[in-house]
Amino acid sequence: MSEWQDSLIFTILFGLVVYGGIRRVDLLNRALMFGKLGAYLILVVLIAPHINMANIEGGDYRYITGTVMILITSFGFAIIVPNLRDYFNDDIQTLKKVVLIGSLIPLFCYLAWDAVIMGSLPTEGSNGLAALMQDPHTTSTLAKNLSNTVNNALISSLFNFFTSICMLTAFLGVSLCLISFLADGLNMEQKGRQGLALFLLTFLPPLLIVIYYPGAYIHALSYAGIFCIILLLLLPALMTVSGRRKFSSRYTVPGGKFSQWVVIIFSLVLLINASWQLMF
Repeated sequence: MSEWQDSLIFTILFGLVVYGGIRRVDLLNRALMFGKLGAYLILVVLIAPHINMANIEGGDYRYITGTVMILITSFGFAIIVPNLRDYFNDDIQTLKKVVLIGSLIPLFCYLAWDAVIMGSLPTEGSNGLAALMQDPHTTSTLAKNLSNTVNNALISSLFNFFTSICMLTAFLGVSLCLISFLADGLNMEQKGRQGLALFLLTFLPPLLIVIYYPGAYIHALSYAGIFCIILLLLLPALMTVSGRRKFSSRYTVPGGKFSQWVVIIFSLVLLINASWQLMF
């Protein structure tokens, strides 16, 4: 099959799972996570012995600001919190535990993964990380480079399996949030003709982008970071400032006005930095 046919079948198949609601997504996601964790651990164990400390040493602090947007996007799973609140029936204590644990586990996994990738592959050169950023097929090229570096054919298969599950779990989570967001914003129900319209609004635009511009994902990460700052940092803080003036609630985020304005100022600084990076 051609790539567009693969993309179409993938979108329809797993889009229907998302259309079925958070319960179906939860059950499928649990099964996927077991396979994802197993592949991740095997990859780290196989690649770790090939880490070259010279690849990790050095660097240039000037590039830290350029990675902030990608870092924020990597933790953009906070968009699923409204769905989780409904799922846990407004049990704030359980929700706080889920958010904390669900943030720490990816953090440790990211750190270990970055260490083995950056340590085993050089920064420069045709097989380096810098060249990889310009490749429209980043995932498959990275798998090939790792397989050549480790000299183990199993690496490529495991890596493709691992990244496929990563993409699928991300697809499920983001799609669930998007279809719920559209249903809420457009005041539509996720069934009947309105449900079909929501399905098309959620999945058709990204499907067309994937088919006609397959390298868009990597190039869009910086822009995605800007939207994440606005949606996950700036707007919630501004809504909190406004909400505390107009409404009363049985639960409030600790820190009072100070924490709110720290988040707002930090968000504005990040937005200015991101805009500067994109312009220059």
